[in-house]
Amino acid sequence: MVAIRGGVEAFLARDADNGTIAPYTEIAVVDYVPPRLVVVTPLNQES
Repeated sequence: MVAIRGGVEAFLARDADNGTIAPYTEIAVVDYVPPRLVVVTPLNQES
């Protein structure tokens, strides 16, 4: 689910590096491919 335009919408997501991202990992959207695909990358964990 992606917060956008004052609401929340569902998108299919693909990892930018063609890897896998574990469920519930915080991500950043790096690209949008119409109609409902986002390319994402995981956010780095800072300690």
